[in-house]
Amino acid sequence: MLLPATGRLGNRAVWQSEHNQAQFEQWALMLRDLGLSVDSRQLQSRLWALTRWYLQWRRPIKAWLSPVDAQLGIDQGWAMFSNPQTHPGRLHIDVDRGSGWEPLYVSRSDEHAWHRSQFDHNRMRKLVGRIIRGGRRGSYSRLVRWIGERAREDFPTARRVRVRLYRWTTQAPGSDEPIAKGHFDDTRVVALEGSE
Repeated sequence: MLLPATGRLGNRAVWQSEHNQAQFEQWALMLRDLGLSVDSRQLQSRLWALTRWYLQWRRPIKAWLSPVDAQLGIDQGWAMFSNPQTHPGRLHIDVDRGSGWEPLYVSRSDEHAWHRSQFDHNRMRKLVGRIIRGGRRGSYSRLVRWIGERAREDFPTARRVRVRLYRWTTQAPGSDEPIAKGHFDDTRVVALEGSE
């Protein structure tokens, strides 16, 4: 019952994501280093055929065993195996009270912890993670509006609030390459009441 199978596993669009394409390229390179003649496209093709076969036999077995699953209470609704996060990021929120930007909140910071209990909630962390990985553009816009509303309430004389995403790439396992510095992108600025 714990064997991986989600809608994402059999979703070809998920396989085509930039993150997964990079994973296929890394695996193909590793296999070539081991002496196997395979490129990323061949690897994907073979894995796709294997995945289709795997899902085909898993579905009837899961259906047959589901009463046991339910009786024992061992059903698992979350994915146990997933891709490692190789492009993490942090949410940065700054306020301008008239003398330049000052940090209010930075993900996982003890020093800049404005509304931390809300930002650290597992649902919010999941949403921010999806935004950082490049999805949910509409959700990012709504989050920025929500942040603007909270900033207006907490800093009535402030001029602006700025929301930025800081992204970087993690090292591959066993890599001796130096950790690359990240970068800020998708900066949004919200004018607050009393601003020019």
